[in-house]
Amino acid sequence: MLTPSIQLLLYSSCVFLMGLLLGWVLWKLSNASSKGGEDPEVTFWQERFEQVQNERNFAQDRIAALETERDALKAKHKATA
Repeated sequence: MLTPSIQLLLYSSCVFLMGLLLGWVLWKLSNASSKGGEDPEVTFWQERFEQVQNERNFAQDRIAALETERDALKAKHKATA
């Protein structure tokens, strides 16, 4: 027969594995039920991400315009000097 320590180890291992299995099943069921509707937090962060992208694009366009203006002014200054 098995010694008490081996029985305890087997019992603990089985309980741990059953807990993992139960947690995985509950996680899968909750994911399946939440896929139907949009999460308001996800929507918030998507909108915020789009807003930041638009701000970044505007800043990059402004930098490009300023660089072309700087180059034009340098060329004009070089022509007058």
